[in-house]
Amino acid sequence: PTEEEFRKKLEKSKGDAGKIVAKTVDTGERLILFGRTAKHFVTSMTERIGENSKVEKQIDGWYVDMPEPGCAPEYLRHGQATGVSLRGNLTKPTDLLVYKGLNPPGYAVKETLTVRYEIHSMNAPREVVILRAVKEMSEAPLDSGLFQVPAGFTKVEELYRDHAGKR
Repeated sequence: PTEEEFRKKLEKSKGDAGKIVAKTVDTGERLILFGRTAKHFVTSMTERIGENSKVEKQIDGWYVDMPEPGCAPEYLRHGQATGVSLRGNLTKPTDLLVYKGLNPPGYAVKETLTVRYEIHSMNAPREVVILRAVKEMSEAPLDSGLFQVPAGFTKVEELYRDHAGKR
């Protein structure tokens, strides 16, 4: 979307029920990771699902300044954000994620994702914790051999057919 389309969608969404609201805070902490200064951000997200149910997510992460891959416009990826983010895992494709504050800039080198489910039909809240971390980072050029087609390679038109020859 263009920046104008982006802002219109945000304005339209302000009254929508079921949206996910997220807020990111820069803790001010800094740490040297992989020879780069990493910044510490904590993002909290809340999604209300019906009257008595909700999902809360917290991403506690360290990010280093690096150009992000992708073709999304800069205003969707970095800095002050007040709208739909391309990051994160949404529950349904129709969900709208509205940010308040910063969209964490840079490349995530360490993130702890905590998801807490409070679903009315469950007897007790459930919590899931996922740790994602970069183990090694290098700016050295990749060996060109990694991009060569191996000897004996045969192109496959289809990866799967059942016993009757159907896709």
